[in-house]
Amino acid sequence: MLYYKRCVMNTIFSETTQIREFTQKVQANVENAKKINIDIQTMKDYDHWYMYNNQYCYFKPMDSKWGKYWLDLYILNHFVGEKIAAYFRVPSAHFFLARVQDCIGLASVNFRRKNAQYEAYDNLGGLSFLDVLKFYENNFLKNKELHPISPLLRLLAFHIYCDLGDLSDVNVLIKKTQKGFSLCPVFDYDEMFFCDPSIDSYLYESPICTLQIPSYEFNQLKELYPEINEYFHYFRTIDMEKILQRVQKEFSLIHCEKYFLEYLRQDEIKKEWVRKLQL
Repeated sequence: MLYYKRCVMNTIFSETTQIREFTQKVQANVENAKKINIDIQTMKDYDHWYMYNNQYCYFKPMDSKWGKYWLDLYILNHFVGEKIAAYFRVPSAHFFLARVQDCIGLASVNFRRKNAQYEAYDNLGGLSFLDVLKFYENNFLKNKELHPISPLLRLLAFHIYCDLGDLSDVNVLIKKTQKGFSLCPVFDYDEMFFCDPSIDSYLYESPICTLQIPSYEFNQLKELYPEINEYFHYFRTIDMEKILQRVQKEFSLIHCEKYFLEYLRQDEIKKEWVRKLQL
């Protein structure tokens, strides 16, 4: 374990911020791709895998050309997003700071299991959102406490709250085993709170579906699955200030007030949105 050395490129981390040192590079070849359970072409395209504490970890290097503001925000989004996901009870990758030689970046432990297949939503065909829900209702892993479709509805609400702007097919995955389907952890928060939503309406777009709120289709969704109202209620009850305090303490952050003010502003926008739409 090392400690973060402050530099001009990034000033939100203090001298006591801990980082991991990555030295054992995992070569992009067929054998290692099978161990990680990823196709070889994807591994070559995202060739930043390392072994750390006997676990495969993916390293996301920071590019200084992005500029200090976006570097800070990029890192903070993942730390804050992980905490928001926990509140919504949505599975998320766990992020930590790592270093490869002189390059600082984010890292997370591989979540892929050997006995499973991983597919993008766009590989399931051009189904409407309600058809997608029916499909998963019949195929999701059964849970004694939850309706089979609950994880997908919770993910929908979580996506909308975070206003994730990079929901491409490779960023929304499902896990397929002999027992059925389940959601993979969220692992990309690059563009969280990417744009300001209209208070009057919201257009949700992802590989899962395109859904206008409010709309006739959204009303159908609420009638078929009234529990979604509970997940939108999280917008009202989540305590963003407390989440930011936890992140600041956990990572020994400094000089992050202007970023935190933006998270609080976005939280208030979403709270006002659900109040106005009576969700």
